[in-house]
Amino acid sequence: MEAYESEPGVDPLRPGDLLDSEVTGGAATVDPNIDGFHQPTAMFDKGQFLGELADLEESAKETRAKVEAEPVAPRGLKLIIVDGPDLGMEWAFKVPEVTLGRDEDCELMMSDIAVSRRHARVVLEGAEYVLYDLDSGNGTYLNGVKVRREPLSPGDEITVGERTFRFVELTEAPATAAAHPIAGASPEPALGDPLAGEDDFAPLGGVSQLDVGVVVPEPGVNLADPSDAPPSKGPRQGEALRKVAIGIGAVALLAALGVGGFFAYRRWWAGESPAEKLARAKREFLVGVELVKAERCGDAILMFDRVLALRPEYARATQYRAHCEAEVSRWHELERARGLAGEGRIIEALEVLEKIPPESSYADDASTLASSYRQRLAAGLIADARTEWTSNNDAEAALGLIARALELVPGYRPALELKERIEGAEAPKVEVAPKPARPTIPPQLVRAIALYKNEKVSAAIDAAEAAGGDRAQEYIAQMEQVKRLLADASRAHHAKAAGELLRIVPAALDLDKRIAGGDGKVRERLDRYYANALYLKGIEAYQERDDLQAYQLLGQALRVDPSHKLAKNRYAELKSRVDQLYYEAYVQKDTNPEETKKVFRRIVKYVESSHPAHQKAKKWLRANGG
Repeated sequence: MEAYESEPGVDPLRPGDLLDSEVTGGAATVDPNIDGFHQPTAMFDKGQFLGELADLEESAKETRAKVEAEPVAPRGLKLIIVDGPDLGMEWAFKVPEVTLGRDEDCELMMSDIAVSRRHARVVLEGAEYVLYDLDSGNGTYLNGVKVRREPLSPGDEITVGERTFRFVELTEAPATAAAHPIAGASPEPALGDPLAGEDDFAPLGGVSQLDVGVVVPEPGVNLADPSDAPPSKGPRQGEALRKVAIGIGAVALLAALGVGGFFAYRRWWAGESPAEKLARAKREFLVGVELVKAERCGDAILMFDRVLALRPEYARATQYRAHCEAEVSRWHELERARGLAGEGRIIEALEVLEKIPPESSYADDASTLASSYRQRLAAGLIADARTEWTSNNDAEAALGLIARALELVPGYRPALELKERIEGAEAPKVEVAPKPARPTIPPQLVRAIALYKNEKVSAAIDAAEAAGGDRAQEYIAQMEQVKRLLADASRAHHAKAAGELLRIVPAALDLDKRIAGGDGKVRERLDRYYANALYLKGIEAYQERDDLQAYQLLGQALRVDPSHKLAKNRYAELKSRVDQLYYEAYVQKDTNPEETKKVFRRIVKYVESSHPAHQKAKKWLRANGG
């Protein structure tokens, strides 16, 4: 206004000057009786003042509409395995296209036979990701539904082969927040980042909004003015009574607020739309998954309960909750093992720790504890071994204890040192059994026996008949009997008749030894039948929980056929079980001697005499009238 007043010949602007025909769209009506009301308006060109304001307003509207209309494109994606092999693994990609398949060129390569070479693809199209199936053999599933092309939303589950991936968008902060940042605000942590602090749900903003340490003055009260200052804190009459009244009032107020908040929450809960409930279930499910990754299963159970309250049919939340319950149970088992070890019940503690599976988050703790407990057991065994050697002069029993200690802790230095000392003082005596004399084969029957060893029994019988001689008929009769027994054994083997095989095969082995000295393919076939029969009987005993008899039968199977893999695996398991049975019985020798005798008698019966447990059990029985 001052700029216009300074121009010569131009009067100041008055309110009515804006009401000209250019502004109103019609002819201006001016009251000639009002002095000075009608003034020239050419200086207020629409393009200079009102037009510019209008253009700015339109520009602002377009800018706001553009900002609001344009969705923010994600800056990447994350795929997290929530079911199948490699559970919990995740991959983050900052590329517009991710291909999943078995081909080495795929961004996410899987060695799953159910996955095609190029199975599926996630493509950024505009501001959203879209899932495509690439004509895969077994199909691509989105949230349990087979799809060809489908837009993705955060939290969706993509199933490819045996694995189910959770899709998570990695997005930048919204444009409005970037243009107008809030002072002191910290960025929201991305999914997968460590959770801030240890509290489950930290208050928004990080600081409590209820400040009980400052009294806010009433409006209009000037604290600098002594007349408006709060009353003195000196003692006054009835102060204690007023404090009690204030406390009761505060409690009543808090109770009222709590009740009101509860009913407000219930009204809010009931007022949520299905879409809002679904979105909240997804958010809380992802929070629960992060808690599981942070090994906070107790808190995660509470979160999954909230998810299942919204979506009871959500199978993934049910599975995660079951996993968390199992983990909490394993934590209790870990604590139970510590308690047993504190009571000196080391073997029981080890049994408890063995039940914690390797995939558990507590597996490392269980392994560390088990290692320390085995060290304690091994130290006790070495102390007993020294006593056996120095006090009882029983080197054999001492070496047995040392062997047990080395099984518990391989490479245990005190055990190796004591073993070296004992073996240096007493060299072991080894008796070599003489080899049995091989049968003398008549020269004219050499060809027939060679055919027999090559498992051509019928041809061997014909060759023996053609050769003739004094002993030809004897060999022919034996080979014909072996031929019949082989046929019977083959039928029993196919029928898995272990008892029948154990009756047939020993007779055939005896005849084979007389014919060919126990060499050749016939003997190999008979040994295979016999080892399988012993293995089957051993498994029967194992299933009946007769571990000692199973150990004996499986050991016999391995002596017949050392390459029998099934027998070898089960025998290794039962070998440690024999030692465990011995030490469990030995521990209760004072409190329950009859049970110790019972177990030791079975050890002597079923375990080979070279086994340390057999030797120690036999010695104890001899000393205690067993």
